[in-house]
Amino acid sequence: FLDYDVRDHADKIKCPTLIIVGKDDKVTPPECSVELNKLIRNSRLIVLENAGHLILYEKPKEINRLIEEFISIQQ
Repeated sequence: FLDYDVRDHADKIKCPTLIIVGKDDKVTPPECSVELNKLIRNSRLIVLENAGHLILYEKPKEINRLIEEFISIQQ
């Protein structure tokens, strides 16, 4: 599981993509998301302050708001 490298497949993603990462994430550091953002065309990267790997539990309202905004822009 931890050996899987999504970068090998990132170029296959053709739809608008939202990448959200916690600035303090030690499992998948923001640098990984920055690289992924460069590999996926039409992607948007958001790095949240004071959040780690469990970002969905740490910032649920903010995550929901960001996803809703992203979806509304795509429609």
